[in-house]
Amino acid sequence: MRLEGYEAYAGGIQVKDNIQTQLHVPLSEKSPSRVAWAQVNTNPKGAEIIVDGTSTGQFTPARVQVPVGMHTVTLRLNGFQQAKRTVQVSEGGTVTIDEPLYEK
Repeated sequence: MRLEGYEAYAGGIQVKDNIQTQLHVPLSEKSPSRVAWAQVNTNPKGAEIIVDGTSTGQFTPARVQVPVGMHTVTLRLNGFQQAKRTVQVSEGGTVTIDEPLYEK
């Protein structure tokens, strides 16, 4: 399970036929020092921001929270070629991505 601003949770659960199964998981807030940010801009604006293959639900220009480390940022806008950029982000830092998009 993932929730923005909280540590991801992974675990097992046993599900039985015709029985509702509930899962109660206390989520821990992410430490501000273990996250980073990417300021993503495109020309033209309005591109979907995808980090490591998962949509962030945000569109350029936007500041998106990402875990510390190396990430692939993909930018997608109808009628334009998809753009990809690999970035390294450090604790508490912000990396800026300025990417021109080219028509198909």
